[in-house]
Amino acid sequence: MQPHLESLQNEQRERVQERQLREEQDRAFQQAAKRDKERIEAKIATERAEAEARWKADEEARAAAAKKEKEVAEAKRKEQLRMNWRRWMRKNVASPLAGAGGNLRFAIRLATGARLVQSFASTASLTSLYAYVDAQLVPSHFPPEDDPSIVPEGSESGEKAIEDQIQDTDGTDWWGFKLVTVYPRMEIPWERNVQLGDLAVLKGGGQIVVEISGDSRSSIERSTSAKGGVDDDSDGYKTESDEE
Repeated sequence: MQPHLESLQNEQRERVQERQLREEQDRAFQQAAKRDKERIEAKIATERAEAEARWKADEEARAAAAKKEKEVAEAKRKEQLRMNWRRWMRKNVASPLAGAGGNLRFAIRLATGARLVQSFASTASLTSLYAYVDAQLVPSHFPPEDDPSIVPEGSESGEKAIEDQIQDTDGTDWWGFKLVTVYPRMEIPWERNVQLGDLAVLKGGGQIVVEISGDSRSSIERSTSAKGGVDDDSDGYKTESDEE
């Protein structure tokens, strides 16, 4: 009887062990399956995030390219419009001044080193002086005969049309240059509704230098190296003070 009981007990222990083994195997399988699922889900999430990041980067790149293209086009439009203004001023301001004469005689040194002598009436505006200089910045490949007669933009005409285009107070951003006297060196800031005869710094005429805004060297330095000095009067220019 005893051996039979022991045999039953052994069989029961074996069944329990087998059941425990199967349960452990099932748990191990489930854990392995869970880890595999988590790895797959993590990989899918990573791939999705990478795809979304690439899409976002592509969208940002396209948006940046479109913005850049728009900015370039706008800059080109503004540059073309600005050149149209210069050409309009060359035809409607600079050309009439060429033979008009006046009691204020200026020698104007351009940033290129070229020197111009031009007379203005004392009643002429500071805008007309700036416009005359601005007209000299038209590249040579634009023939004067093709310059526009109609104001490029706006409803006003003449100098009022120019002044309406200038939004910054001193006009530096719009003109792109400053005018200064040679000696003593004094800036001639642009202003609206100012006559040349009312400016003490321009009394009796004088020598004016054009300084391009943003240049690391002034046009006086460039003129000195190109012409041997801004006070060279080999062109016969004399101010009223020279003639006294």
